[in-house]
Amino acid sequence: TAEEKVPVWYIMDEFGSRIQHSDEPTFATAPFYYIPHQLAYTILWPLRDMSNGEEVSRDYAYGESDPLIRSCLLLPWQSADLTHINHQTPEPSESHYQAIFDENKESLPLPVEPPLHDKSKVFKVYTDMQQVLNGVNHPRFVFTNNEKEADILFHFSHFKDYKTLSTERPHVLLNQFPCENLLTVKDCLASVSRRIGGAEGPRWLPRTFNLKTELPQFISYFKQREERGEDNHWICKPWNLARSLDTHVTTNLSYIIRQRESTPK
Repeated sequence: TAEEKVPVWYIMDEFGSRIQHSDEPTFATAPFYYIPHQLAYTILWPLRDMSNGEEVSRDYAYGESDPLIRSCLLLPWQSADLTHINHQTPEPSESHYQAIFDENKESLPLPVEPPLHDKSKVFKVYTDMQQVLNGVNHPRFVFTNNEKEADILFHFSHFKDYKTLSTERPHVLLNQFPCENLLTVKDCLASVSRRIGGAEGPRWLPRTFNLKTELPQFISYFKQREERGEDNHWICKPWNLARSLDTHVTTNLSYIIRQRESTPK
């Protein structure tokens, strides 16, 4: 399932592991999973004509053009002093949230006046979740296989068309609400929570960084804590997985930086 998809890391063979970094690489590489063999290979191809004896090199920060981010990504191999960078994490721009909203493809509902039900009303529930089917046994709830006749929709998958639901079936109750990922997805929860308590965030929220958008700030903060001899254990987790899937606890900065290459963390 989508929730169980976790990255698989592998080490290239003796030749692949000896390919050094270059800002002007002669070759590129990419993982290739060959289903008939059930094996992962690394495809290697030249980026320009090569002469006999020239070195095979690749860009360890492939695809990144920003000089600051490149120096961050190359830190596991090339030392750089980033402690001068302000480690405060500013509020993400409006375009950042707009991009998340656009990606979700949700339509916002029209205003709805919630109905008042008699205490004797029995609600028809439509759900695709076995936990709900097995766990709800109150006499005021009965299950139906017809979604259109349901009073309550309890969906496992992401519901998106709130506008149609609010206009055609305004009385229906739903177990989701628009833009709920601002609270249920880790990176959004952290950035929204920081609005309380300034840049350091609320006292109940441990210092949190988005490795996709706040990598330089994190490295600066990590290095400053290291220089002061403070504890530097960090929990590195995907923004959208649960049950500790693909979660790493480490004090190794290089290890954390490399995690950025897989799922957003």
